[in-house]
Amino acid sequence: MLFLVDEKYGVRILNIEDIRNIIKIDDIKISEKRENPSIQGVFVYLSGIEITDIIANANRQKIMILSKKGLNIYDYTSPEYIKFINNIQINNQLGSIRYFNNKFYIPAFSNMVLELYEYNLKDNNPLLKNYFLKTFSENFNLSRNYNDFIIDTNNHRSFIVTEKSIDVVKFNPTPKITENIITNEFSAEKILSVKYENKKIYALQLKHFKDNGEKNYLRVFEENAGHFNEIICKQISDSAADAFAIKDNTFFIENDRGLTINREPIANLNPLYETTLDKNSETPDKDMIIFEHYLISIIDGLKIYDIDDNFKLIASNKDLNGMKMFIKDKLIYIVDKNGFTIASIHDILNIEILSKYNYKPRFAGEKGYPISIFADDKFAYLTIGEKNSNKEEKNNYYLLIIDISDPKNPAFSGGYKTKGNLVDIQIKNDIAYIAEKGHVSGLEMIDISDKQYPLRIGEYGKDIKGYPCEGLKIVLKNDFAFIAFSKAIHVLNVKDSSNPKLIKEIGIKQNFNDFDINGDYLYIYSTGSGFTIMNIKDNANPYIIDTFPSFYYADRIKVSDKYIFMFDSGKGILVFKNPIKIQFFDSLESDTIQLKFPRGLSKGKYKLKYFSDKGQEEVYNIVTVE
Repeated sequence: MLFLVDEKYGVRILNIEDIRNIIKIDDIKISEKRENPSIQGVFVYLSGIEITDIIANANRQKIMILSKKGLNIYDYTSPEYIKFINNIQINNQLGSIRYFNNKFYIPAFSNMVLELYEYNLKDNNPLLKNYFLKTFSENFNLSRNYNDFIIDTNNHRSFIVTEKSIDVVKFNPTPKITENIITNEFSAEKILSVKYENKKIYALQLKHFKDNGEKNYLRVFEENAGHFNEIICKQISDSAADAFAIKDNTFFIENDRGLTINREPIANLNPLYETTLDKNSETPDKDMIIFEHYLISIIDGLKIYDIDDNFKLIASNKDLNGMKMFIKDKLIYIVDKNGFTIASIHDILNIEILSKYNYKPRFAGEKGYPISIFADDKFAYLTIGEKNSNKEEKNNYYLLIIDISDPKNPAFSGGYKTKGNLVDIQIKNDIAYIAEKGHVSGLEMIDISDKQYPLRIGEYGKDIKGYPCEGLKIVLKNDFAFIAFSKAIHVLNVKDSSNPKLIKEIGIKQNFNDFDINGDYLYIYSTGSGFTIMNIKDNANPYIIDTFPSFYYADRIKVSDKYIFMFDSGKGILVFKNPIKIQFFDSLESDTIQLKFPRGLSKGKYKLKYFSDKGQEEVYNIVTVE
């Protein structure tokens, strides 16, 4: 039987044994006067009462119809005999009704309280009992946000879904919430639909972006040791969905663009490890460096973590604070508000401070503030901003060259006044590449072969249209420079350093935070779209490997072969497994296959597949990576 809510007739009962020949059996009128009619023929739906849900128990002895007038109960012994039994008024906002173990359950919301009503058919005189589950915040509009009610009969529990939360409710001995899978009362994310299958919760979630409209995300939570952990979070469509279904690990999403089918959603980047921040610290200092098998950070002081020993904190120094770091030959250069500090980590467990270079304004201006640093064997290159004493004039920015041939006695060597606010610096072959803000150029190239008298030889970015000429970060790779602007990463050929050539523009959809390069892969993090990982082996033709949505805010990211390290200003350092997949670049032109494994591939066994000449996929072998 199919029970169909009809705006005209109330509830229609249909026989669907022959799907090609659906037969109407009867109609149930929901009467506003609460009369006791037996069903004979078709009733005209006059009351205009909104029906919320309808259900029949397994033996079809009872039909329960939930409406805004309460709970209507019918005897149903056969299609020819449907009799009204009772109406129970419920003044709370009702969700839906489900049947389990001879009981009907109804979630209800009132005065920011979530309750569960129970109607036991085994009782001689069944009464509607209610159980308190939880309270919501005052800003949570329950009347609008109820979503779904799912029963898991095998585990004697249910899932109550609103637009902002998923709660697990155990039935025995009395109903109570045992876990909150999602609780996002104040976020811009909205749960559209939830499915439960094989101990996994599948949630279709909608996120609204100010500049990029609405996008759908599929989030999957798998039960392990009695708790649900998120294993997948992936963007699956660019517009709000209207319907969502799942069968055999295939996901069907319908929206205004049609039907989207996703067969193999990839695992989400879930943190393997999280540090904790000192709640009394403002943590304005935030930088990370990967050195050998150590992660070195400036967050609440200098800290060193052993990556190979479960990210164990092995050394720290609260006195070493700063904004940017650079490491060369086991010497760390740490920029602070006065200049920079040189510290030795030759003994990784005992950080030794060698010297401090305190910058004093040497040019026009009343106050200097160091920004970033780069060092080679004999010199450190410090970028400085100076606030101009004349408020009507712009601030001044300089590149300072410091002689560090004796790390215990750094000395000033030379300087150069640049055009814009210096943000990041890289040095190669006596050329300083400086990313700048200030709507002037974005990137300046300075010849530093003469340390006393540096010379500007070129710039890039002043003619970029559509977004500000503000360089946010620069990374050099062979003869190429990757420079981040506010809305794109530009790949430049800098073989001729005086005349860089744009070879590729990689668009950043929104809210650029940081990027890093590891081997042939570019990792971009933006608050709006999370991690985007690109293959840049061919710099002129980079392509996206995958995008991993993230629910964190990254101030910095660093990438090693095995891990991605992210600093979140609210949480601290988050460690993710590097998700680079195995890829084979050789074509199958003979019976011999030579495999090229990408960097970052973890140890283990991998199933190698290939396509035959006829396009049929075949399993060729099992490959073991030692």
